[in-house]
Amino acid sequence: MVIPTDCDARPPAGTDPDPSGSTCSAVLPPATRPPAARPAASTGTLPALAGLLDHLDQGVLLIDSTCRVVHANTPAQSALDAQTVLCRDGERIHPVKVTDRLMWRHTIQDALRGQARLFDTNVQGTRHLVSIAPFDWHGNEPYQRHLVVLLGPALAPHPGRLDSFADHCDLTRAERRVFLTLLDDLSPKDIALRLEVAPATVRTHIRRILQKSGSPSMRSLLALITRLPPSRPGI
Repeated sequence: MVIPTDCDARPPAGTDPDPSGSTCSAVLPPATRPPAARPAASTGTLPALAGLLDHLDQGVLLIDSTCRVVHANTPAQSALDAQTVLCRDGERIHPVKVTDRLMWRHTIQDALRGQARLFDTNVQGTRHLVSIAPFDWHGNEPYQRHLVVLLGPALAPHPGRLDSFADHCDLTRAERRVFLTLLDDLSPKDIALRLEVAPATVRTHIRRILQKSGSPSMRSLLALITRLPPSRPGI
């Protein structure tokens, strides 16, 4: 079986061809498209949405039916540059692994039919899940169905999330230093060595962190940290 080298199946007869002439297309058949006569949004809708996405520290892409990137927020651009899971091919994106590209095309086609899907891949021994969901945008152009691509969060929360949580819990400067080491899987003794304080001091700070965060145990606190919502990058 020949594996496509991009999301490259030509659209079936009767569908709209990609105006760029590229074969990287997963065009939704006209019969399944919602009617084009829909109220148009203001011209500032997409820029406003792009600005909102740039406030998140999780990678978010907005792509059209041909896999062309309409917008990629800052974390998504970094992920594409690193070619962790997805990479660019001109203006379009596709999986880094060639063997994943047929599955990617099928996932895109399902999403264009209105079905939210997960793209599941394993790159260099690490499993990655990418969420792909339909997004109907009514701009000044005729009705188009776009897709929102959510890249899986990093294994460790973004520092901005941790800082925001520390502020929320009103941690002192010393407690914050201990708090920021908790995800490194260190014992109180190791934390004490790193921060150059006494182990008893570290245990005191951990107890106060648990009290201020409303967590009954370290396990509960760590589970809470991994569920912190996205925050503005760089804060």
